[in-house]
Amino acid sequence: MIKIKSLQMKLMLIVSSILIFSGVIITGFSIYNANNGFSQMSYIAEDTTIGIISSKDSNGLDYIPALPVQDAKVIKEQFTCSSIFYLFIIIILGIVIAFIAISKAFKPMKELNKSIMHVDAYNLSMRVNECGNDDEISQLARAFNNMLERLEDVFHMQKNFASSAAHELKTPIAVMKASLQVLGLDEKPKLEDYKENKEVIEQQVEKLRLIVDDLFNLTSGMDIQFKEEIYLKAALDDIKQEFINLGITNDVELILQIGDIVLYGSHNLVYRALFNLIENAIKYNKIGGNITIYTVVNGELEIHIKDTGTGISKEALDNIYTPFYRGNDTRGLCKNGVGLGLSIVKNIIDKHKWIINVDSKLDVGTEFVIKVPKQDFKNLI
Repeated sequence: MIKIKSLQMKLMLIVSSILIFSGVIITGFSIYNANNGFSQMSYIAEDTTIGIISSKDSNGLDYIPALPVQDAKVIKEQFTCSSIFYLFIIIILGIVIAFIAISKAFKPMKELNKSIMHVDAYNLSMRVNECGNDDEISQLARAFNNMLERLEDVFHMQKNFASSAAHELKTPIAVMKASLQVLGLDEKPKLEDYKENKEVIEQQVEKLRLIVDDLFNLTSGMDIQFKEEIYLKAALDDIKQEFINLGITNDVELILQIGDIVLYGSHNLVYRALFNLIENAIKYNKIGGNITIYTVVNGELEIHIKDTGTGISKEALDNIYTPFYRGNDTRGLCKNGVGLGLSIVKNIIDKHKWIINVDSKLDVGTEFVIKVPKQDFKNLI
């Protein structure tokens, strides 16, 4: 059995079938009715003639000679043959007209298909012609162009991300290589030289570890449970103690004004997001400054993280969630980090379908606000 793949040919087959079926039915009924008429006329024939009554004048009726019955049969056969002949003519003309009309209707579709075939990962900026009509094909072309725009943005972001990640990975590797080369220049290096190079390499290995961990957290596609109970105050107390244990508080006071609130989400991810925000606030704070974390419940929950640090410039504020972004001001330089902390925060908040906003003034401080919808938290007070 031949399988027709072309949509145009399938439509042509359907239209032709309907046309042939309708033509045969109509012609069949016409021939049937005509044959019945001729048969009834032959029944009323007198001898070899058919009497046809005709009004001649006001005095009465006359019989006029009619066609022989044999001639009526010939006419019947001629009518049948003519009907079948015209049926074929009409079907052929109908199929030709339908083919022309369908081909014209499918022309924009073929052009659209041809344009789509030329689109690949290297020319996502290409757009297909949307024609001028507001028909289904035009709507399809418009939807395809919108999809291309989104794909182009995503590919551009991935390209920049990969380039930035490669650059960040390249730097510590280059430092370690240079350190080993310097050590190799000395035929009899001293113990102090080994210790110095060991410290340099350890620092760069730790930086590589941080980069890899952050990249994994940022791009992880693993299944995540978003219905775990997270006791906000307990989580923040743990984060505060962790910074104290790590000795990276920089004499910054962490003030917690947290209600008795339970969040519903991924415990590890939320912990990571809060940790990154507080770590960022510590890094860019002033010596002896403070970080205030407080909550506001007004239908939804707001978690405020406010510092007294250096602030963020307008340029850096617009790009604050861009991976590896490096601005001109101190806050945008990924100080003691790899530039992925806030990108990870934004990714985590988006995964939970929460909202994060930021407000900052240079030399005054920065405030991040996480907004949690009412179905994702419970106030125990």
